[in-house]
Amino acid sequence: MTQLIGGIVLAALIASPVPSRRLNEAQLHALLACAQQIGLGLGAPVPHFDEQNIRLRYHAGQSVFNDPRGQLVQADGDNEVRIAVYGPSEQSAVIFDLFLEEEKESVVVTVGNPASFSKKGERWIAGDNPGGMATHLYMEQLLKDFSLQKPLMMPLKGLSTQQQNISCVR
Repeated sequence: MTQLIGGIVLAALIASPVPSRRLNEAQLHALLACAQQIGLGLGAPVPHFDEQNIRLRYHAGQSVFNDPRGQLVQADGDNEVRIAVYGPSEQSAVIFDLFLEEEKESVVVTVGNPASFSKKGERWIAGDNPGGMATHLYMEQLLKDFSLQKPLMMPLKGLSTQQQNISCVR
């Protein structure tokens, strides 16, 4: 009986990811500007949903996932934001891994290696993807979890970090 209850609790934990911290539009704009600035240099520009907009979903803060052996693992720190930016018709996506470090009067955003995906039917297929199999499976699960969120549309115009004292680094 104890194992059954433990299994139900574990299944509930796996099925419900840790809620994301909410970011406001100005914060998202600044993070996207960093992703665009650094991503271009890495050959991974921010995809555009259409000529005027970016479509995205994100998770800010800690998250939990199953590793390839089925063990529950905590990933991402409180200062981490993962943003999935989608191409036309949501048939492709790039996930940007961003780390925020607050300094005296500014914020430094470190942009990790982006991971690209394309959709084949209902499955996301990895393109360029940093890390090993566990990272790949985590990113794939993240995209599935993201699909449960309502997407945000943001205008391309005005992507800037200047008004907010944000530095973008790799």
